[in-house]
Amino acid sequence: MNYQIYRQNVNKPVKGYTGQKGDQGQKGDQSENIFFAWSEIRQNIVDIKKFQHITFERSIDQTEWKKNQEKQFVVPSDGLYTLTYNVDLRTKEQSESSILLTKNGNYIPGSSTLIDGSNVISNSLVCNLSKNDNISLLFWTNNSLSHVGDPTFLNGVLPNGTIPPETVASILFSKIK
Repeated sequence: MNYQIYRQNVNKPVKGYTGQKGDQGQKGDQSENIFFAWSEIRQNIVDIKKFQHITFERSIDQTEWKKNQEKQFVVPSDGLYTLTYNVDLRTKEQSESSILLTKNGNYIPGSSTLIDGSNVISNSLVCNLSKNDNISLLFWTNNSLSHVGDPTFLNGVLPNGTIPPETVASILFSKIK
């Protein structure tokens, strides 16, 4: 019996009291929540004893993120971020290579990765960043013949007849909170 009563009331509109509209919440700035940059150029090793900056000549420009003269990304706001990055390290001989991130010139714990030989090195980490922190992606190798990427190896032709450029390095900043 209760089932039938419930079923009969389902199609009847229920009208209740409507309260006043609440205050409008703050509009978030979506432009600082995500940033992506990449490189399509070969980058040679300068000194096998020192880490060197990865150059990023391409980025999504609709953001609040900036790059300074030292090839560092300037953080637009305080928060917890996920950083995801990769570098295509190539060599013709046996070598050891590494990538890592720095914040204001200091190593970010958990960001370094070491490999033997040629490979794409990828890593992700979560860290707190503050407004105006300077973030850099650096690489090192112990072989002077090693380099980041080699766009001449990508020769596949797309259906439209063009050859796409190789992305030799990339970095993605995603603000979590």
